[in-house]
Amino acid sequence: MKKFRNKLFPTLIALVISFSAFADDLKVADDFKEGDILSAETFNQIFDTLEEINRTVKEDDIFGTWNCSSIASGLNPPTSEVDGWLKKGFLWELSSSQVNFKAPIGMDGTTQSQSAENTVKYPANVSTSSPSPFFVINDSSSGTYSVYNGMLFIKGVSGSNPGIVDENWVDVYEIDLISSDRLSLTNRYSTTTGIPKYLICDISEAVPASPTGPTAVNAKTSIDLAWTDASDNETGFKIYRKPDGSGEFTLLATLTTSSYSDTDTAEGVRYSYYVVSYNDKGESAKSKVVSATLDSILPTVIVTNPADGTNSSGTTVSITFSEVIEIVCPSENIIPPGQCIGDPAIKLVGTGGSGNTYYMGQVGEKGIIITANPFVDGANPNYDVTISKDYIFDLNGNQMAEDYTFSFTDQ
Repeated sequence: MKKFRNKLFPTLIALVISFSAFADDLKVADDFKEGDILSAETFNQIFDTLEEINRTVKEDDIFGTWNCSSIASGLNPPTSEVDGWLKKGFLWELSSSQVNFKAPIGMDGTTQSQSAENTVKYPANVSTSSPSPFFVINDSSSGTYSVYNGMLFIKGVSGSNPGIVDENWVDVYEIDLISSDRLSLTNRYSTTTGIPKYLICDISEAVPASPTGPTAVNAKTSIDLAWTDASDNETGFKIYRKPDGSGEFTLLATLTTSSYSDTDTAEGVRYSYYVVSYNDKGESAKSKVVSATLDSILPTVIVTNPADGTNSSGTTVSITFSEVIEIVCPSENIIPPGQCIGDPAIKLVGTGGSGNTYYMGQVGEKGIIITANPFVDGANPNYDVTISKDYIFDLNGNQMAEDYTFSFTDQ
């Protein structure tokens, strides 16, 4: 090995001088001058640095939190603004986003040793701040990753179609280890617009990883927030809030738990939130922004046509609610492709004739008036209509308090 190093000495010096001219992070000593004599320690440092850079990337080279910048081709359909991404000609650039590569977790739930075999056998978790550097979209992303033969395989952080994050989509990046604190990722295989072709990442162990999966839910008297802790070195979390109509996010709360109830809210106002983790080195990048509207008023039925107890000669039943509603199947009553099973949201039963039962309303319908053409004149003299509270919600998640029923006679 010593003879090998001696033979390579002139070549290595040339390489180091060449590298130092182009990359500050490859500079391992002051600039050399004519007549300088290198010590064995300096020479070995140079050789070890080059050896480190040119070897096959190991899995433990990427564990940790990184600040990544990305470059991507245009979108389909094109757009002029995506939060955090700047349009540069036919390209898009994201100057910085946080990526957290977790160590692999084995089947027993314990952290495994840092070897490439483990993320192939036990894919590890990866998460990003918002916006994600792996996809040109105004959102964070998360998934799993494996390292194999210097390649990074990431599942679920982008998508096969622009604007859609697909948990089954796999991106493949070549890893170039520039130094122990910097690496680049090159996607040479995807031709999908909106998926970055190149990322450059610098290690950022000083600050914790950004929280993932935030949610905001209207709880009638408060807006309840929750998120997932993606770091293991945070002191706590900070929540930032912006009411609709306000120009800037401001600090709402500092806490150590991963949930919070915002009670300082006003009826009918929509609030947006993001969360960061922090320690004595600073704050993480922000999480995805989530929003909810404080709403304590439950939807009700205010008018039906025909009205309860009246005679009708028409062929349409209409129901008007107090506000825009959404018909949502109970989770246990959904079958593909999103159809409700069991009793429907709105059921009309004809009696005294053929006894037909008619169903109105399926998952995801929105509107103030629900109409249908459920019967033929004279088929059944009497009709009973039931609107099930289990299916009726307003757009802020409030459920109708009780079933509503009415009857009419067909002439």
